[in-house]
Amino acid sequence: MSDIQNKASPADPAIIGRKVFFLNPSYSMNPGIAALRGQGYEVYAIDNYRDAKNILSRNPESICIITIDSQMAPACWGAFVSTFRANKMLENTIVGIFSERYRKDMILPFFDQIELKGGIMVYDDDTSMEDIFRATVQMLEKHGAKGRRQYVRASCTADRTAMLYWTESNECMHQMKLLDISAAAVAVRLPATMAGKVQPRQVLHMITLVLGLRQYTTDVSILAIKQLPTSTVAIMTFNGPQSPKMAKGIQEYIFSSLQKQLLASINGMHPDQEDYRVMAEQHKLVKGIGNSSEKAAGAEAAAPGSDTPAGETGDAEQQSAEAEAPAGLPDNG
Repeated sequence: MSDIQNKASPADPAIIGRKVFFLNPSYSMNPGIAALRGQGYEVYAIDNYRDAKNILSRNPESICIITIDSQMAPACWGAFVSTFRANKMLENTIVGIFSERYRKDMILPFFDQIELKGGIMVYDDDTSMEDIFRATVQMLEKHGAKGRRQYVRASCTADRTAMLYWTESNECMHQMKLLDISAAAVAVRLPATMAGKVQPRQVLHMITLVLGLRQYTTDVSILAIKQLPTSTVAIMTFNGPQSPKMAKGIQEYIFSSLQKQLLASINGMHPDQEDYRVMAEQHKLVKGIGNSSEKAAGAEAAAPGSDTPAGETGDAEQQSAEAEAPAGLPDNG
């Protein structure tokens, strides 16, 4: 065993990889999210920023890509991310920013005091979603998102519908409860009726895999059989290439299950109640910090005839905060 393996803790990202969260993802990102899942990344979506800190604190050292085009103004998103540094469970989160509404020079002032290890990705006339996808993959690879694992697995123990069925030549059908599943293999609980009838390296033909309302027929090879105190568990690998329909169905089942488990993990936790607009004003993030070329669109200059610079405390600062939200865009921060 290598020194890395000897020293690594069970939660070492070098081994298990990092979960990837898309916070407030836009519709245009959905194909890219599906493609990342298809490539073996463990990807989740967080729709509401008020759930984000609870989820990320339960999954430290994750990667979080934030779409800043809605829910809050960019200044508020900057204030939101700035709070990660004071939270031990969030301080090692790798944050990236995505936008299809703001230019990079508009975004930078609100994050200039924050280390964005995930970078800033802008979808505009010069950058296609294919370019964004390639940049995202490069960033995920740089930070070891996959670790050493090859496949993402989902537990099926709570899903009563998740089953394997095998019919012997004598027409006897055996039902096996699915325990977990990946794109390449399954773990099942063997019933007593299969005792002595299967062994490692054996191939079972015409297995029926049932996931919810979907059924797929395939062949499996038994990789290992483990005798536990209360049950017998078999690890089986899928044989040969899967049909596109089956591969897609398994992938959708895995990530749907993981997403449900993710949301269940924060049941009972209080949503984030921080007022990030107030925090942004306190941090002076709404002033349009930096050179004039870096000031965000919407940061107001001093009112004509006024001696009060834009962004200072008082009414001028409140006007600047309001100017950060695009017209018609809800600002709940």
